[in-house]
Amino acid sequence: MTLHQAPPVTELRLALRERGYHPVPVSAPSMKVKDAGKRPMMSAWQVRCLDAPPGEIQRWSRAEPDCTNTGLLCGTLIGLDIDVLQPQLAQAIEARAVEMLGPTPLRRVGRAPRTLLCYRVATAHRKIQTADLFYSADPDEKATKVEALAEGEQFVGFGCHPQTERPYEWSAGSPLDVPFADLPETDADRLSAFVREAEAMIRATGAETRAEQRERIRQREEEAQEASGTSKHEKPSRATVEDLLRHIPNDCTYDEWVQVGFALYDGLGPEGKDVWEAWSAQSPKNEAAFTAKKWDSFSKPGGITVGTLFWLARRNGWGPAEGDKAEAPPASISAEPFAWCDPRTIPLREWLLGRHYIKRFVSVTVAPGGVGKSSLAIAEALAMTSGRDLLGEQPASLLKVWYWNGEDPLDELQRRVMATAMHYDLGREDVEGRLFLNSGRQTEIVIAEQTRNGITIAVPVVEAVKRTIVENGIDVVIIDPFVSSHRVSENDNNAIDRVAKAWGKVAEETNCAVELVHHARKTGGNEVQMEDARGAVALISASRTGRILNAMTREEAERAGVERRRLHFRVDNGKANLAPPPEGSDWFKLASVPLGNGPLGTDGDSIGVVTRWKWPDPLADLSVDDLRRAQAAVRAGGPWRENVQAADWVGKPIAQALGIDLSDKLQREKVKRLLRIWIANGMFVVVTGQDEKSRPRPMIEVGEAASD
Repeated sequence: MTLHQAPPVTELRLALRERGYHPVPVSAPSMKVKDAGKRPMMSAWQVRCLDAPPGEIQRWSRAEPDCTNTGLLCGTLIGLDIDVLQPQLAQAIEARAVEMLGPTPLRRVGRAPRTLLCYRVATAHRKIQTADLFYSADPDEKATKVEALAEGEQFVGFGCHPQTERPYEWSAGSPLDVPFADLPETDADRLSAFVREAEAMIRATGAETRAEQRERIRQREEEAQEASGTSKHEKPSRATVEDLLRHIPNDCTYDEWVQVGFALYDGLGPEGKDVWEAWSAQSPKNEAAFTAKKWDSFSKPGGITVGTLFWLARRNGWGPAEGDKAEAPPASISAEPFAWCDPRTIPLREWLLGRHYIKRFVSVTVAPGGVGKSSLAIAEALAMTSGRDLLGEQPASLLKVWYWNGEDPLDELQRRVMATAMHYDLGREDVEGRLFLNSGRQTEIVIAEQTRNGITIAVPVVEAVKRTIVENGIDVVIIDPFVSSHRVSENDNNAIDRVAKAWGKVAEETNCAVELVHHARKTGGNEVQMEDARGAVALISASRTGRILNAMTREEAERAGVERRRLHFRVDNGKANLAPPPEGSDWFKLASVPLGNGPLGTDGDSIGVVTRWKWPDPLADLSVDDLRRAQAAVRAGGPWRENVQAADWVGKPIAQALGIDLSDKLQREKVKRLLRIWIANGMFVVVTGQDEKSRPRPMIEVGEAASD
């Protein structure tokens, strides 16, 4: 680790400006303000520090004399802040960042193992971040998260860290010797993909959001109440509490230790401190002073009651003697020997539409609200009943489809179905006798409930569902949304597993495909992935296929030249490890269709209908002659830089040769996409050259000559 000696603060900030950064005066750790050492005190600093002239920067040391720390304004500068205190996890996330985004010469350390990596983007965007994740119920625990600090944000680069009371360190280069233009370039899509992976890595180590934590605790408290055999407001005696603790070995995790503290305080109040200290002292990890100090923090309501002690003790043998418990008769289970067969005789999987709907299996669609998942399901239902390719996939045959919507009234469903039929010029003969439509407001389907006594599958309801599927010869059942088909906790894996498997049995026993349309949890503006499905992961695990819907992002809209991006969404395979680039996804657009149900035949209601939409091809309006002109323009000058922000960027002669206006953001994106394609197919090549200061830089030269 290299400790870069910083010059006096004004000289430092002027030097940063000269190298292309935007310095920000930040409070000193000694100031009596919130977040001292990390917080700018200047009003409107996001605007005033952007391209501040030298005279203004010189004035800061007089106007803000106590702001001795210096931050770097983000925007086109990205500060990838890995706010993780577990050393191995922090190292793994940083290594993954380098794999996905490339190495960077700027790596800042404030409080190890937390690190921050610097990148740049061509177009500024808002911050991209993981959820705030926690490992324990401790209210004093700071969130573990990863953030791509962007427009409107800053990070401290120079000065004293408020916790370590040591200067910030740059492990290799420093912004004082690495110009902004030399930082590796990335984009919002790659940053979003990395942040999603980082969140998955953090969650894999046991972290969860406070909301998920509260729901888990709530469910556990219900079980705990049943285990205690007492009423909700009845407190056990001190002797009972001490007996419970004798059954809870103190070799637990920090989170469990904190939960015991909350439970003890709820059961015994402040007078239970000696019991807490005595139980904690049994652990070799105990620090008496910290244990004593921690006790008062349990007075804050945390949702954990004394019932947790009953729950933990019951897990470790507390309760009725084992001999008093009735033994269930052994189940009859026998291993089946494998029967060798000719693989050519094994039946084909029965795909019904694309690679999503499949007989005898459950499929899942996950999307946030308002994207178009219900409209997509209706369009697919009509494609299957009509046997027509409406959205780019030919159905296997004429199919019978039952669409059940648990939220909307029947007349709203009729509007959607008829608008879709009108748009695709379908007639009565295309759906009659093959499309079945129910609203949950009139026909409720709840196949499972959760009570204090456990999970109950509503067998009569399941049997009724199977009976109507068989009687009508239905091939596909669409349940929209899944949450309306049960009354169990979404965050209870065991409960959701039973519900999902109940739907799986319906699919198996009736030889139909079951599609479950499911909501995504809030992701803070980040792209939705399969693991963002609301609640427990058991639903995803039980499905044969899964897909995710994402609305078009601002960055995608700019690249595609789309003005009304919210009408566009893409569908990706949710069970694939990596999502394809936007150009490789299946894209759809909501088209507005008037029903003509207004007075005197006027338009009346307008309904969004899903239509297929193709990502624009940058080569669509170009010929081989255009490529020859582009190559000739590059060959005639140079050397040309790969860096899009460089004055001698190779895109400039190409744009001039093709008559493209680079001041237009959409046209600039088109040139960048053309370059990526032409470099990939060898029309241009990346070589190492030297800039005007004889420093090695990636350069672009003409590769293989264009030919017909």
